[in-house]
Amino acid sequence: MEICQRTGKPIVELSHSGLASFNSCPKRFAFRKMVVNFQNDRGSSDAASVGTAMHEGIQEYMRTRNLAAALEAVALHHPIDLASNTNASQYGLEACVWTLEHVIHNSELPAYGLVNFIRDGKEVPATEIAFMVEIEFPTLMFHLRGFVDLIVQNPQTGLFLPLDIKTTTERGAMNMEHKYKWDWQVTSYGIPLNILLQNSGDFETGIFGVIMSDREPRVIFSRHMRSQHDIDAYNYYLLDNCRRIEQYYRDNVFPRGPNACVSYGRVCDYHAQCAVEGLEAMQMLVNPSRKPGYVGREVDPMFTIRMEGTS
Repeated sequence: MEICQRTGKPIVELSHSGLASFNSCPKRFAFRKMVVNFQNDRGSSDAASVGTAMHEGIQEYMRTRNLAAALEAVALHHPIDLASNTNASQYGLEACVWTLEHVIHNSELPAYGLVNFIRDGKEVPATEIAFMVEIEFPTLMFHLRGFVDLIVQNPQTGLFLPLDIKTTTERGAMNMEHKYKWDWQVTSYGIPLNILLQNSGDFETGIFGVIMSDREPRVIFSRHMRSQHDIDAYNYYLLDNCRRIEQYYRDNVFPRGPNACVSYGRVCDYHAQCAVEGLEAMQMLVNPSRKPGYVGREVDPMFTIRMEGTS
């Protein structure tokens, strides 16, 4: 693990999906985050690739208000050769174009103004804004990193609204309102943003759900208030996870979660190595050279917030 130059403590990289992985299987989390892996990008599905293309198109439109530029962004990032042709009606380029035009012409989003940050004297549009929360514990440093898809300004209240874009199909949209009402991910965006803005009290978060289709695309634009109770609940969740990770690190034991051995029809990447115990043994098994491989996209935080953990 990388060592924090300020504190001399090992750094554990966290994300919203990483915390979900930890709660699913601490052992898999340790293989991914506590040892140095040498592996290629695990690749992505049609849904993930098309989701990226739609993110790019929506973000481009919010930056430029130019439909042609937004459609070009979608086309440049769309995986023309889908892995499965059965998904074409939801994930084909025609579906993406039709869905994006629906977003622009038939949703509330264009009425919201895009926020700009000032960095090094230049305006930076608030699309895909990286942030980091540093959390110091007695033994470890935790870096919670994330990317906010959009930060917009509510035209009625004037308040900033962090938005997470979710692309899905009609089937995947079932119960979307319920699924994301108490969503931790978008809450984790709003808390550091409002600390940065020195805002206290309740704040609003949003889920912008895009239902893909080449015939009848839809949008679900959900806004949810977060109270001090919600903030306290999330902070408890975050710090409790950090505390558990630190305890496992001290004990050099990361228990497995057998229910995670197969998820979404796919066997865990570390299933064959799961019998090994201890971080050093895990490291020697998966990558004795400690040479890093694929580490994902680089995170250059627009803003950083510090929190104190507990023992």
